[in-house]
Amino acid sequence: MSFIKSIKNAFGLDIERPKYEVIKTLGDNMEIRKYAPTKWVSTTMEGEADHYKSDYQTKMFYKLFNYISGENENKEKISMTSPVTVAYNSSDMIAPTSQVKMTMGFFVPIEKKDGTPVPSSSDTFLREEPEMTVAVIKFGGYPTTDDYLKQRDLLINTLGDDAKNYDTVNMMTAGYDPPFKPIKRTNEIWLKKIH
Repeated sequence: MSFIKSIKNAFGLDIERPKYEVIKTLGDNMEIRKYAPTKWVSTTMEGEADHYKSDYQTKMFYKLFNYISGENENKEKISMTSPVTVAYNSSDMIAPTSQVKMTMGFFVPIEKKDGTPVPSSSDTFLREEPEMTVAVIKFGGYPTTDDYLKQRDLLINTLGDDAKNYDTVNMMTAGYDPPFKPIKRTNEIWLKKIH
């Protein structure tokens, strides 16, 4: 990787993202997207939703970062991509104190989709995501769990009657920027279409 490309990657300027098409725009910061099938390297932890930032985020991130840094069967370095996603799954609509299963994922670059190296650690795994349609809300800053839930609720309210066609119990967060980028940050909530 060239020095220039490394610098661009560090600032999120030259990072591969999953391909999608916008099906419908719901407002300045909301839309319905259809994503092509993708592959992700992932890791999971379980705990209270509100403890994600303090207890789980860094541990999960570095498990995946170690994988792309060469902790895989081929000892192969893989380019960083975005977004970093976290799927929150629960039996009831997620609140700050909900016990949730959190699955963090790094998108596998298209050039590595076939023959993706198998993780060396049993804590990480590869998963295929079929084509999916998601309702998305975009916002800035360094969000807390409360921020994510407020944005989720705003998205559900904007969907109105159409919300019944989406999984509003679970949600996915997507972060596009490195932690040291202080302004113009991009965060999203995704709700998967189920009908």
